Amino acid sequence: IQMSKTYNFMDFPWHSGKVLGQLNEQRQLGLLCDCTFVVDGVDFKAHKAVLAACRNCQCLFSFSVLDCPCII
Repeated sequence: IQMSKTYNFMDFPWHSGKVLGQLNEQRQLGLLCDCTFVVDGVDFKAHKAVLAACRNCQCLFSFSVLDCPCII
């Protein structure tokens, strides 16, 4: 664990991988998913917060869509 010199927080390099792993497990179980992509009749559940954090996916959402469950 290292203290950041620029910001007042401790660096936990393993934390982001653990969080993403847990979110993926939740997605696979269909837990807390608030978005569904339908491609050729196949549903793909997702977490809007994870998608919104990905630069390539930000253009898919508007603020109104982020406020409610969606099917894209």
